[in-house]
Amino acid sequence: MTQSNSASVLDNTPILVGVGQITETVPEDLTTASSHADLAAKAATIALQDALGIDSSSNSSNEIKMLAKEIDTIVGVRTFADSTPMWSANALGQIPNRLFMKLSVANHRKN
Repeated sequence: MTQSNSASVLDNTPILVGVGQITETVPEDLTTASSHADLAAKAATIALQDALGIDSSSNSSNEIKMLAKEIDTIVGVRTFADSTPMWSANALGQIPNRLFMKLSVANHRKN
């Protein structure tokens, strides 16, 4: 359904205000590789910087933390490693919760 009037957007419509992407070369020693939660946190930090319109080289950690506290929902897709019975302790809900912790967002709701 298309809307011709932006004032009629539903209250629960998600709004994307910043984007971030991170890549990492696979190291020889896999124990030094970032976890999927670490990579997601780095990408989320870049997205927060993008939303604030600030350069990644600027020291704006307070602004980023203040904006991060406004996040009410993080949705994650289960990774292949988290889909095996051997790693069932890292079930789907753990990824968003770990990301909330890495972003220092204390007011998130646990599902």
